[in-house]
Amino acid sequence: MPGVSSILSASLFRIVLSVAAVGVLAYLPTVHNSFISDDFTMLPFVREVSAHPGQLLEVPSEIFRTVSYAYFWVCLKLFGLTPELFYWTGIALHTLVSLLVGRLVFVLTRNTGAAWAGALFFAAYERHQEAVMWISAVNDTLLTLFFLTFLLLWEHSLSNSKRQWAYVLALATLPIALFSKEPSVVLIPLAVLLMMLKERTWREIVARTAPLLVMLAGYGALWLWAADRNFFVRDGYYALSWHFFPVYVRALWRIISPALLFLVPLLWLAYRRSRLDEASKVLRSGSVCFFLATIALTIVPYSFLTYLDHIPSRSTYLPSVGLAALAGLVFADLYNRSLTPHGRALCIVYLVAVLTANVTYIWLKKEPQFRARSAPTRELIANLNNPEFQAIGDEPIHVCGFPLHVSIGQSAVAEFTRFGSGRIAFLDHCEERLTANALVWRSDGTYAKRIVSVEAETTSELLGKESP
Repeated sequence: MPGVSSILSASLFRIVLSVAAVGVLAYLPTVHNSFISDDFTMLPFVREVSAHPGQLLEVPSEIFRTVSYAYFWVCLKLFGLTPELFYWTGIALHTLVSLLVGRLVFVLTRNTGAAWAGALFFAAYERHQEAVMWISAVNDTLLTLFFLTFLLLWEHSLSNSKRQWAYVLALATLPIALFSKEPSVVLIPLAVLLMMLKERTWREIVARTAPLLVMLAGYGALWLWAADRNFFVRDGYYALSWHFFPVYVRALWRIISPALLFLVPLLWLAYRRSRLDEASKVLRSGSVCFFLATIALTIVPYSFLTYLDHIPSRSTYLPSVGLAALAGLVFADLYNRSLTPHGRALCIVYLVAVLTANVTYIWLKKEPQFRARSAPTRELIANLNNPEFQAIGDEPIHVCGFPLHVSIGQSAVAEFTRFGSGRIAFLDHCEERLTANALVWRSDGTYAKRIVSVEAETTSELLGKESP
């Protein structure tokens, strides 16, 4: 008869394998995407910062993303300009974060089913896909990774007073999280809340969180010192205004609403069996309060944006931790209230259906969108590396109607073609008289070509020909 340890090991193996399989399956199409928009300007900036680290201080908005640039530097050293390896690394990070979500649920609830379901939901959830499908958005993934690491170490230190090593590691992890992205500041109130849920005295709370408050004060002073040079603030992309409230409410609803997929069946089943009081106890538990607070607090820093009426996909990655935890808890309670094998099988089918729907949405809806986002640079590189343009002498080449910032196009040309950025002229529109050596961006996501034939010394207009 197998021992308890072997049974637990087998169960852990199944959890890790299933979460990894869902994470990879959900984002597998991404691997074949090229670099996208800001990725191209990120590459030379990382090289510049690696050569002159002080350069980062001249761009205050990026100081608070230092961890991301360290990550990009390592990736560039290991992978060069191969986007597939960047994407595989992002998927691996996402899988690790999903497993840490499950671990956090387990240590706070001791419910394996809730932890497993929560990790699976986070791995497949489609709304935060941008943090995985866009290389430059990995700062949200890194933020969430160190966010969860801190919380797990903090909880570990609270569970046993002899585990001072966990407390020291938690203190060491906080600065890493803080310099991953600004929303990490909500870790301090969450650390306090966790101690309150464990019924610690206020004297102990103050003593234990004092180092966190000192770090927060230093971080806040640095942010205020750089605020007038931070383009997010200086140019009005983020501001203290009434716009915060509709953005926050809309974001909160968009984050919480998917949990209703599990909450509605639970309440229906509880009502049918006259156990609404028991169901309400689950919803009022300390762990549910903590995860609701995680959602409510992590949305706050993002909601000061002024350029949208909702927070973008990548910014929902961190709040989705709370959502996935709630989804796991509610699913586990729904499963436990199903007293027959048939009822529990239906619960599992229901969870699989939810995961499948999310993965399918990523494949059929989101993946084509990212392919379209990469098209202006992908097609530009492909055209300029085509023999037709390679045969052109020293004449300038005009790119007309490029839909992204010129710096993105210039970086793409410099990194991936033989042409120097000085050879390529980016124009808003091509004049009719400009019929030679031009690429004209079209609404169908391709370039029309106007090329001079070197041999015949005549101009051929290929306006109807699609780029390869």
